[in-house]
Amino acid sequence: MEFVGRSDSQVKVRGFRIELGEIDSVLAAHPSADFVTTVGTTGPAGNTILVAYVLPTVDARFDVRALREHVAAALPAHMVPTAFVELDAIPLTPAGKLDRRALPQPSFDNRPQSGRDANTPVEKMLAGLFAEVLRLDHVGVDDSFFALGGDSIMSIQLVSARKSGGLRSVTTRCLRTQDRRWAGRGRTVGG
Repeated sequence: MEFVGRSDSQVKVRGFRIELGEIDSVLAAHPSADFVTTVGTTGPAGNTILVAYVLPTVDARFDVRALREHVAAALPAHMVPTAFVELDAIPLTPAGKLDRRALPQPSFDNRPQSGRDANTPVEKMLAGLFAEVLRLDHVGVDDSFFALGGDSIMSIQLVSARKSGGLRSVTTRCLRTQDRRWAGRGRTVGG
């Protein structure tokens, strides 16, 4: 007998068991969404992340920020998808059901989350550490560690990496907020 996974649309993300249909219901209520499906998949760092696939309504603009805010207003942070993928069409099996295997792979390098690059030495170090631990090419100043797919185990790796990088502290506030500009206040590099 071979175990091939769960068949009830539940995944475990950051220690929480998540019913994917709950996320789909919230996303489907957004006026720009014609069709949605959310899946749990392996992220760049090897952990399970949530990816939402959205077919926008006719003439609707695919706005990741608006979709993310819509979900975040209704569900806890661990249920907000890490990536949102725009669909041109719904991939179907010959039987007319959703073909999950035909869904496109999400891209993690073109996230519109952050428009600001790191400027100060502390911001540059933190952004570099976030990118290293999350195995991403680029992380902006406004990107949230957890929203990018980070979890508690990775946060331990981040704390270890910051020690070797000479940064005195990385707090949970720094990981949870999307604004790390405060991190440079009262912190030193190399101290």
